[in-house]
Amino acid sequence: MTDEEISNLRQSAREGWRYADELEQERKRLTGEAAVMRSLLRRCNAVLLNIEPESAAEHEAIGELSDAVERAIGEAKGTLL
Repeated sequence: MTDEEISNLRQSAREGWRYADELEQERKRLTGEAAVMRSLLRRCNAVLLNIEPESAAEHEAIGELSDAVERAIGEAKGTLL
């Protein structure tokens, strides 16, 4: 292997490590954002559950929305973590 080939391999390795570091930083950022979003969804759901429905249709709609929020929180826990 020539000196030039070795130099190219070292450069490629440095670029690979730099890219891996960038990916790790992005993963950490997205993990943090996901945690914030789950927290906001929990707070929204708590508000939903405190609404006194004025009709059976509203009761059903609130229940469906609350269930959807809970599913979204559960599904989000498995992603980006």
